[in-house]
Amino acid sequence: MNENNNSENFKLYDIPNYDGKYKANKNGDIFYTKINRNLAYSYDPKGYYIVKLNGTTKRVHRLIAKTFLNNVNNLPIVDHINRDKKDNRLDNLRYVNSSINCLNVDYTGAYQMKSGSWYSKCRGLYLGTFKTYEEAKDCYVNYKSNLINNFLIENEVIANNLE
Repeated sequence: MNENNNSENFKLYDIPNYDGKYKANKNGDIFYTKINRNLAYSYDPKGYYIVKLNGTTKRVHRLIAKTFLNNVNNLPIVDHINRDKKDNRLDNLRYVNSSINCLNVDYTGAYQMKSGSWYSKCRGLYLGTFKTYEEAKDCYVNYKSNLINNFLIENEVIANNLE
């Protein structure tokens, strides 16, 4: 239930496998045609918005992705790009693998040594020793960004080759 006033974001599209009974828009809303209105959301234990479709609980971000995103690489995870689990707008969602999903967290990758210096590591890979926390964190963030960008570029190339 997000606010984005572009009328294209409110156009309704059938959610696959529900025979037109449920629809979604690019703003992250789920619409039930029988009652002619958006469904109210609740939260699951991990903080994701959920709705019941045909008596089955579904995560809203997965329904939006299923409706709008092409998952040609069969990636298993729908990632919230801005890390806000309640922001289910289409432009905030993407399919990723578990490695990239684990990198998209608020985590600094900076650790302080007994000497007072700082070091940085990412997924067990030592990235260097630094004088300050900020330098160690920046190293981690830059390394993580490069990994994510390389993943996205590689998967876009794969997707383009499959079309």
